[in-house]
Amino acid sequence: KPATCTEVGETTYTATFTEDWATTQTKVIADIGATNHLWNATTYEWSEDGKTCTAERVCKNNADHVETADATVTSKVTKPATCTEVGETTYTATFTEDWATTQTKTIADIAPIEVPELNKGDHIAYIVGYADGTVQPMRLITRAEVTTIFFRLLTDESRAAYWSQTNPYPDVTDAGWYNNAVSTMTGAGIVGGYPDEEINGHRRNCLAVKPWRNFSSACSAL
Repeated sequence: KPATCTEVGETTYTATFTEDWATTQTKVIADIGATNHLWNATTYEWSEDGKTCTAERVCKNNADHVETADATVTSKVTKPATCTEVGETTYTATFTEDWATTQTKTIADIAPIEVPELNKGDHIAYIVGYADGTVQPMRLITRAEVTTIFFRLLTDESRAAYWSQTNPYPDVTDAGWYNNAVSTMTGAGIVGGYPDEEINGHRRNCLAVKPWRNFSSACSAL
């Protein structure tokens, strides 16, 4: 019985005699050590969407001896999408098995940003007065007010597509009169906060808006 990767082999010993009163004898001893696995290089197979990764290794001594391991996959956006280019996500696969090493795969799987469109057909009132009935034309405009103006200038379709009342800014509350406008325009990629993640909605003469060139034909920031 030959040895395998996991099992010892056996040798049969045969004893013969010249004397006519002694008969041939045999004895089987498990005395051949297992050869152990000799693995080929580990291969890795990713799913097309990068969400799963499987490691596999095959024994050189016996191709029927195969081990597989499934990875824990995490992802991170490594190249944000723009209006003209797709973005990229880098997926990282880690394994608990010591024979499988960490793998990464970058996929261009983030669609280009769709540019919100302005309502050019209707002459809407995108500036309204204050509660006291004044418009205060010489007053400095706030970030919240500018964002609201752009929000009102969107087409109904664009406004509906990006409609939101949630945002990442700690200083924009659900009850804030500008919450809907800020949340929607942030989701559309038109406004952003400061490095401290605040929007500073009441701050004047400093805009958070990333204007469109031709407003709906491109989205390069000025």
